[in-house]
Amino acid sequence: MQSLGKDEEEWTAKFTVLKENVEHHVEEEEGEMFTKARKVLSEEDAEALGTRMEKAKHEQMKAAAG
Repeated sequence: MQSLGKDEEEWTAKFTVLKENVEHHVEEEEGEMFTKARKVLSEEDAEALGTRMEKAKHEQMKAAAG
C-alpha cells in the first residue's frame, strides 16, 4: 500500500479489505476469545494481563514513533 498513492483505486480497495479483516478479527476476539478467557482467568489475572498488554502496546507505539 505504501507504494500506491492514496488517491488510486487499488489503494482504496486494499484498504477496504484490510479494514474488513481487522473488524472481523476484533469481532472474533470480543465474541469468542474474550468469553473463553473470562472462563479461565480470575479477575486478578485478567487485570494483570490487561496491564501487561497496555504496557506492550505503549512500548511498540513508542518504538514505531522513534
